[in-house]
Amino acid sequence: MAAAAQRCARAVIEYDGTAFAGSQVQPNARPVQGELEKALNRLMGEQTRVRLAGRTDAGGHATGQVVHSAGAPKLVAPVGCPSCCAA
Repeated sequence: MAAAAQRCARAVIEYDGTAFAGSQVQPNARPVQGELEKALNRLMGEQTRVRLAGRTDAGGHATGQVVHSAGAPKLVAPVGCPSCCAA
């Protein structure tokens, strides 16, 4: 039996990272990834994880950073996800 297509979303973002402890989730800190996930959770009404291409250190800014989210049912039509979703 074929598996159902997983839904994926990709976004290109930019941010002023002055108030953030870098881009990736870490304990006891306010990272960009954590804020994106909180916003998506509120928007979609369900737990959503994102992956960022690359990372920034505390206070670092980004322009053109790619964000990927597997399992985005309310935002996109079903498409085959890249192999990075399986990790």
